[in-house]
Order: sequence, then structure tokens, then C-alpha cells
Amino acid sequence: MNGARITPPPAGAPDPVPGTFPVVQMLAGFRVPAGDLDALQEVRLAGTVASALRAALEWLAGEAHGRPIRARADDAALEVVLEHLDGRALRVAGEVLAGVGGSLGRVESARPDAPWMVRVPIDAAREQYLMVIEGGLPVAFAWPAVIHIVMAGAGELGSGLPAPRVPAFAAGAEPAAGAAAEFPVVLLGHGLKRGYYVADRLVWRLPASPIETVTPPPVAGLTHAVQTDEGDCYWVADPAWLLQSVAEPSLEVAPAPAWAPPPEPVRALDEADVAAIELLPDEVEPLGAPEPAPRDEFVRAADAAHSPAVEPPPAPAREAAPSATPSVTTSADQGTPAPAAVFRAALVAEDSITASIFLARLLEQQGYLVRTVDSAADLARELARGDWALVCVDVELPDGRGRDHLRAVRETHERAHAGHPGPSALVALVRDREDLAEAQAAGISRVLRKPVTREALEQFLLRMGARAGGAS
Repeated sequence: MNGARITPPPAGAPDPVPGTFPVVQMLAGFRVPAGDLDALQEVRLAGTVASALRAALEWLAGEAHGRPIRARADDAALEVVLEHLDGRALRVAGEVLAGVGGSLGRVESARPDAPWMVRVPIDAAREQYLMVIEGGLPVAFAWPAVIHIVMAGAGELGSGLPAPRVPAFAAGAEPAAGAAAEFPVVLLGHGLKRGYYVADRLVWRLPASPIETVTPPPVAGLTHAVQTDEGDCYWVADPAWLLQSVAEPSLEVAPAPAWAPPPEPVRALDEADVAAIELLPDEVEPLGAPEPAPRDEFVRAADAAHSPAVEPPPAPAREAAPSATPSVTTSADQGTPAPAAVFRAALVAEDSITASIFLARLLEQQGYLVRTVDSAADLARELARGDWALVCVDVELPDGRGRDHLRAVRETHERAHAGHPGPSALVALVRDREDLAEAQAAGISRVLRKPVTREALEQFLLRMGARAGGAS
């Protein structure tokens, strides 16, 4: 294994950089110290990371959005610290963060009352890695996966570590007890899992670029190679592989104590403080909805058998029986039309776990009971099982894409809903002009642009409610 040399081929063209979003946009609605915000103005996240971070923070914050959080970033990773969180959301938040190379855990693992920290990679011109040598094998860890580093003597490498020790890549003799030498010990994080990796020698934290190699990685758990500016090459380790045998920590979290808003300089970051995210070109407009048939009305007074006993905010209480002409009330606080009643069952078909959880969370905040699926086959089965007031379907699923996929969904939706008394809205989740054209060709006129923001969803539901009321 010591002879596993990395031989890079001639340099090729770099991969295109994906779309990015400002960190301050992802923190909108939370209370963040002014100094933290100032330091984050230029920090951006890749689209998938931004969606995962927002979804995780929404779930973890629960009903305590007013509580302050801390945020800081270096040139490779963003850390968000939460003093209190909803423990019920830990597992799902950890899974979402793990999908983008992020982690979630206590700031100090030895303190049971320590705050929790979310750590995710930021968008950067060069990836940063922690370089180590293990048994002659050059190994690199992506910096966002590194929680902290300490130097420990041989006698501390047994039971002295506060977290599990992960296996080594290279075969070598264990340091003798009482040896004077110190070894680098790296705490790695992936999702909710954490573990210590012990190397022979610490090189340093360095920027490096991915390269192709003539030979494959020498052992399992190494994914690809990177090269530093000095020409040194390292194999990149996969934290998920290293931590696969590590058990998740206890997810019991004590209830948050009573809290009052802190004084300035901590301030709330509103949606108006940051520019709205726009993925599509300016000349592309959402498709206009045709004049609705009675069955296609989005807002209606639901049958009492379908409605819960407790009034779902923010929609007013429902009528006991369906009404052919739904009424529209006016909110005294907003001065805008609001739907009189909404049937709360929503179905979301999206194969991206981050996008699915984020959209489901937004719909739940609007009073919906949400069911998510990740394939066209599961979507068809769910459509036949229930009376869905809202169905959101991605243009591309693993087993269906484009206009044929959307046309089949529309036809299945129409057949399935024909036996139900109330209306149902079918919405296509689109990204660009091509997706819009595919939705139009399939006969679906209602669309939402991805990634769906809270503001866009609220405006969409408001337009649907106002139009339905005005149609009368």
C-alpha cells in the first residue's frame, strides 16, 4: 500500500461551476448578530447545499425562529450554531446535511448541554483539504468534514478519545504505549455521525484541485485524487465510508427554556434585506392559468369529513358543507385577499431529498398535511388513494421525465380525482424555459419555479385563492 503512487494525466478543462446563492438569503427570518452578517455578505453556497441548509435550519428551529443563532465562515466551510433546537428534527436534518457533505453535532462533544453546530461546505474557487500521511499513504480530507484536530500521544489513542475511532486506510503497527511521539487526531463529521481518525504525520491544510489518475485508489474509502500547487498528490477520503460503522449519538434534547428577544445589535434579517433568488432568465414568465372549470378551482369549502377539528392557521375555519362559490375574506393585518378555506392534503413528487423536504416544510407552514414521493410509480399510486387538493410534480423523476411523463401524471390525476367531490390543483415544478415548454405541452398550466421560496409559494397560493374567489 505504501507504493500507491498517484500519477496525474495532463491537465484538462475544469468542470463548470454550479449556481450559487448568498448565505444571508438562507438565514432570512433568523436572528443573527450584525457582526456575523457583515462577515457573511460575500459568502455563497452551491444550490444543493443552500437548500439543505435552509431545510435543516427550518426543521431544527421548529417554532423558535425568534431565537438567535451564530454564523461564521472561513474560505471552505460555514458553521451555524444553535443554542436550542427541536430534538425531533435531528435525524432528518442530519440526513439532509449528510447528502451535501455537511454535519450536525454538539460544539463540544464532552458537554451534554453544549450548543449544536451545523457545518456545510461553501462555494470557493479552490477546495481546501487537510493533508496527512498514514503508513506512507497520502490522504486528504475535505475541510468541511473536519470538526477539529488535536495532537495526542500514543497512550491516549486507546480509550482516551471521547468519540469512536474509525479504521485506518493503511496497514501499520499500532504506536507503542508510552511512546514520546505525538500523532495527529482528526475529528470527522458526516451527518449526525462523528469519529476520530489517527494518522502518522500531519502535513497541513492546503488548497488542491481534483485530477484524474492512471491508477485507481489503492483501498476502499478513497474516492479520487487531488493535487496541490506544489505538485503533491493525495487520495481524498470519504467520511461517510469511514463513519459507516459509527452509531448515531443520543438524540434526546432537553426542552428549550423560556426566552425573550435579545437587545441590539442582534437584529432580525428580513426577506427584504436580501435580493430574491431568480433562476430563470428575465424574459421567461410563468405560464398563465386558463379560466378555471368548476372542478379546477383551487380554493373551496371542504366537506366536514375531510377537515380537522382544529382550525388550520392561517386559513379561516371551513364551512360545514361544500359551497359552489367559495368566499374570500380580507386580512386586517395584510389588507390582501385570503382564501376562505383550503383542503389541506398535498402530494409532492420530487426525487431530490433536500428539495422535497424544503417544499414539504413550506407547505406545512401554510396549513397542509404533506405526503412526499420520489418516483412516478409512487405518485400514481398515491393519486389513486386520496383526495389531494394540491399535487406538485417535478418535471424529471427517476422513472419519468418531460412532457410524456407530465401528460401521464395529468391523465392519472384527472381519472383519480373524478370520483371525489372537491377540486384539485396540479402544479409542475420547473427550472427553466425547457421545463416550462414541457409542462405547457402536457397541458399543465400551473407552475412553480425551483427552488421554491417561501415568498413565491405564498404568492402562488394567494393568486390561486384570489382568482377562485373572483371567478364567481
